[in-house]
Amino acid sequence: MAKFISIEEIPKWYNIDHYLCVAKLRMIDLYKQLRHRQSLLYLLEKSNNKADPLAEEYFSAFSRGIKYTRGIAVEDAEIPDLPSIDGMDLSLTNEKCGATPLTFRHLYDHASSVPGYEFDPVQYFIDMCSLMSENPPPTKTQDPPLLLTNEMSVNGVKYALLRVDQELPIELLRENVIEQILKMRAAMPPSPKKKRYRTPSFESWARNGLLPFLDLLIWKMETGANIPDRVMAAAIRPGHDIGESNLRKTVIPLAKRLMADGGLAELLELAATEASLHTPINVES
Repeated sequence: MAKFISIEEIPKWYNIDHYLCVAKLRMIDLYKQLRHRQSLLYLLEKSNNKADPLAEEYFSAFSRGIKYTRGIAVEDAEIPDLPSIDGMDLSLTNEKCGATPLTFRHLYDHASSVPGYEFDPVQYFIDMCSLMSENPPPTKTQDPPLLLTNEMSVNGVKYALLRVDQELPIELLRENVIEQILKMRAAMPPSPKKKRYRTPSFESWARNGLLPFLDLLIWKMETGANIPDRVMAAAIRPGHDIGESNLRKTVIPLAKRLMADGGLAELLELAATEASLHTPINVES
């Protein structure tokens, strides 16, 4: 049976002062911090399944990853970027924001997602050019809209393409774009309503000790230590008697939601917007 530890037995690498800057982080940096911890929890969970032949590899990956954050002040942690040669800021700007310039790479990725062309996307363009030669523009001026497929979307379609006349006044252009998007959406198969995110209160996340809670949770899972809620509450908010009841009502459910699969989606959207604007978003708590 795991031993219940006291506040004096919290590991020596843990220092609450390492988290003082959390409330001032850019959304991109906060996303990186949370995404890294989400990855560590995933690796730990996978490594605990001894029936998995890759359990040791998962734990080795965890051991490498934990070195980037454990015992290191948040502002000094050099967490690896997204697997992109552009780095996280540019990756978010180019790929995750709701509106980005279209490139031929997007069309190529689309061709690779079209059923029947997954292994030969070039053939898709050949077939489309052949179709156009059989129906040249003068004979058919109203083609169906070109929609980019995305395997993560409910209907397989996520990105609508528009031809934009950049010489139009911005107000008229805005009206035209909205009108066309509404028409495209109306023609798409119905999909479940997507709940729109409320802007999270990041200051409350920092104030309630979200990051230190996650770091102690990771250590708890790694070592098998049993940290009572009253000890956890005292460790992440020293000098503030938030109590174990408040911990169970606020920090624990928040951590579970964010660390779940897809739990960082809302923060990713905001980080992408911030990256595209090249300026921090001012979020009211």
